[in-house]
Amino acid sequence: MCNKLKRMITQLADELKKHKLVKPVIVLGAGPSMQKYVHDRQYFKNMRSRSDQPFVVIGVNWVFKNFDVDYNVVTHNEPIIEISKNGMDCPLVYSRLTGDVGYAALNYKADGIVFEPFEELWCGQSTIIAALHLATKINPMRAWVAGVDLTLDAKRGMYYDGYVMGGEGRKRPSDTHFLCWAEVVRKQINGLSNMTGCKFLQYGPK
Repeated sequence: MCNKLKRMITQLADELKKHKLVKPVIVLGAGPSMQKYVHDRQYFKNMRSRSDQPFVVIGVNWVFKNFDVDYNVVTHNEPIIEISKNGMDCPLVYSRLTGDVGYAALNYKADGIVFEPFEELWCGQSTIIAALHLATKINPMRAWVAGVDLTLDAKRGMYYDGYVMGGEGRKRPSDTHFLCWAEVVRKQINGLSNMTGCKFLQYGPK
């Protein structure tokens, strides 16, 4: 494990051990079910600052633009390019290889924690896999998941309104492609849960 990632997790674990806490974790995807929260940026910020049991909030890719998160996990080129130019308000955790072209070497560097995919954090068909694996290292028992919508809903689309993807964004795949992708991601999430023993719990509306 890279020194920065290992140090970050160790420091957090030591802090929780000192206060006899197991910190709850929530991972935020970009699915349309996040629409409930997109106009209330304070919602997850308040979860992070709760006096009784503050959450660790992990975003993926462009989620940091709409929500306050503790860490933002990226496995695609476009967010890295923008973040390298403009920075961000939270620690960046990104893959040394990009998933855009079959996990080829990343050509851009940003100020953050670089991880080795498949070795330090697992990767899959969605960035959510790496984010969930990071969550298991913070809380090995359970992690909440929001905005990971693996069902097809033409009315709601693929993302919440206001999800900024940079450039022209990604072209909507065909329904068949989406359903195949969603099934693979679902199996990868279940496999990660089985391998780590961490339960992933749905947060909020589906």
